[in-house]
Amino acid sequence: MLASVAREVPTGDGWTFEPKYDGIRVLAFASSTQVALRTRNGIDKAAQFPEVVEALGALARRRRRPLVLDGEIVARSPHGLARFQALQERLHQRDASIIDGHVGSAPAAFVALDLVASGKRSLVREPWTARRRALEKALDGATNDTLRIAETHPGDGRRLMERARREGWEGLVAKRTNAPYTPGKRSPHWQKVKIEGRQELVVGGWTEPRRSRTHIGALLLGYYSNGAFVYAGHAGGGFTRDALLAMHRRLAPLERSTSPFSTTPPTNERAHWVRPQVVVEVKFNEWTHDGLLRQPIFVGVRDDKAARDVRREGEAIADSRGNGAHRAANGLAFELSNLDKRYFPKARRTKGDVADYYAAVAAALLPSLDGRPLVLKRYPDGIGGAPFYQQKAPAKVPDGVRVERVANEAGEEAERLVGGSLATLLYSVQLGAIEMHPWHSRVDHIDDADYSILDLDPGPGVSLGRVVQVARWVREELERAGLHGALKTSGSTGLHIYLPLPAATSYESSRLVAEVIATRVAARHPKEATVVRTVKARPAGTVYIDYLQNVEGNSVASVFSVRAREPGPVSTPLEWEELTDELDPMAFTMERVIAELAERRAIWTRAMRRRNRLQSLTGPLAPATTRPHR
Repeated sequence: MLASVAREVPTGDGWTFEPKYDGIRVLAFASSTQVALRTRNGIDKAAQFPEVVEALGALARRRRRPLVLDGEIVARSPHGLARFQALQERLHQRDASIIDGHVGSAPAAFVALDLVASGKRSLVREPWTARRRALEKALDGATNDTLRIAETHPGDGRRLMERARREGWEGLVAKRTNAPYTPGKRSPHWQKVKIEGRQELVVGGWTEPRRSRTHIGALLLGYYSNGAFVYAGHAGGGFTRDALLAMHRRLAPLERSTSPFSTTPPTNERAHWVRPQVVVEVKFNEWTHDGLLRQPIFVGVRDDKAARDVRREGEAIADSRGNGAHRAANGLAFELSNLDKRYFPKARRTKGDVADYYAAVAAALLPSLDGRPLVLKRYPDGIGGAPFYQQKAPAKVPDGVRVERVANEAGEEAERLVGGSLATLLYSVQLGAIEMHPWHSRVDHIDDADYSILDLDPGPGVSLGRVVQVARWVREELERAGLHGALKTSGSTGLHIYLPLPAATSYESSRLVAEVIATRVAARHPKEATVVRTVKARPAGTVYIDYLQNVEGNSVASVFSVRAREPGPVSTPLEWEELTDELDPMAFTMERVIAELAERRAIWTRAMRRRNRLQSLTGPLAPATTRPHR
């Protein structure tokens, strides 16, 4: 059954209202032995979502009868349900091993909207109220993170629409409570009401028009964030011919030779750049995960607002007061305070900026922190003050913040903060943490390292070009050994290379594999690389390949972690092909990482998903690289 489009929330008696979930609509045919997830065009997506298949199969076995459910497959995130983009990587995937990786890193859920059939009984002629009762009975006691039932709110939909706007939903679906289920038809008894976003933006350029269009193809739009002019997308719709001419006359005197954006966007047609002075208003569907507007339409020019005052509304890094983090923390058992405190004096970044950044990237960052004890390096007065390390959790923490009793390598037990939730992430920021430092192991197998790290640390006066060259040599040595690594900037002057390890790999073996690779590179290239730890004893001009971080209880700044140095760079995943002489780790700002988040997250997920087989490494590691779980 399909919904018709409505411009306003319907009023009057006999309506119920549900969130418009942003996922993949399917009919689920579930029996004790088989589950099919049929999309509107008849394609079965069961292979792509094995966790949903498992949950629905368990439901059918529990009820001892087959069921046909109308529902939505949605992406899960640590703080609720994510947008459709989070499903795209697995939507058309056929490789079972890659799909299994997504189940762990980007799990999905099935939200049941309606019950179409139960056993041999068809419910399509029943009114919605009867179908809803049957749906709730069928799922009673069976819901979990993967199998959910849609919210529904009979009565006044306008109040729910206010909530939808506050919480950033895509919209509402209104349903007649006395209407039957009409398969395959777009019915007025179901009406979808989308929330129309509005945003003021600054014009940073325009593109050449195509075919019969005149003057301007599309406007290139942006907003200001912490002094940077951030690209937000292009808008070509909404113009009359006269409006195109008027806009061209307004922009032509402002033309300049270079892009005003912090990161120059690619364009389909030749771009004309302008001084960012003209403010316009657009309407759009939503912000995508990579920080761009979806389907923006030009509404008009705004002469009542200065360009430098334009910020992204309703999203992270909206301003310096931490609004994005406050929205993300809505419902958590603590407040974020002192968000105006200056953390990065030269860059004029505040604690609120750091909190907003972490709220914006949480979906990408939290899987790397999940289940890992955290080492806090606190900066109560920002990077200009004296920091201090905190290994133990505070005596009392708010609800939702995970604490576990964990022993270090020396056997000393302590209550420690454990990552994985938005609450713990933002609480760490509230305590003054700028960087996220997780252990290499998780609490459920604390003595086994999940990865080994090679930290490339340049000595005094060593150029970044030399660091890049040493990283290439490390990769060559890994390939000789049949291994592969995940690459990221350290967020400072160096690079980090992670080697994903098989299950039950000891810390000793983790250190040993890093030592073998580091030593081999240093032996082949003694003038450029060294494994000598003491700075004074190192050969001048060398890059130190640090393998000694691979000890239980040690930590390295996580992927997507902000680093506590001006101007607040981020430790960012890289493709190996990005190792060029032009690489600039300091260019990976919070704004850039948010804009490229989907791409950077995919780079890291792909690289870390493939576990190395240490048996392929010749030499002293061949025996006993792993051990059974205790």
